[in-house]
Amino acid sequence: MGFWIDFFQDLEFQGHLDKSNEMDVDLCRFIFGPMIAQNLHDFKTNWNSHRVRKSRNSLMPAGTPDLLHAYPEIHGEFQQMGRPLTNFRDLCERTFGIIDDHNPFGIDDWNPILSPILTQRNLYPITLHNMTAAYLHLREAVNE
Repeated sequence: MGFWIDFFQDLEFQGHLDKSNEMDVDLCRFIFGPMIAQNLHDFKTNWNSHRVRKSRNSLMPAGTPDLLHAYPEIHGEFQQMGRPLTNFRDLCERTFGIIDDHNPFGIDDWNPILSPILTQRNLYPITLHNMTAAYLHLREAVNE
């Protein structure tokens, strides 16, 4: 996530992002939201499937977080927390209330309007390589 924090700070420092401007924030959600959501999903998947080794100074069991959480009885424990967060929808529901996990930032509402503008400049589909140019182009187009 450090990449995204630095990225948005750089955009702001360069004068290309005003966090108090609702349009800038919405454009960021449209352009960067799907990539951020994918990064979070990949991180969660990797983290929850990595192996935790047994520690000499701890009573914590070894294993993978997914299995330790889903089957605590294997290690003589019981589940003390709520059900695990299994996907982006769970995270959104617990954090913000019910949100459509297929359209978490309202991106589908923007697609018919903004994707043709990006397509004219060969900036659609949005990728890691063209995301900054896509954001700057849309920001300029919207502010005209």
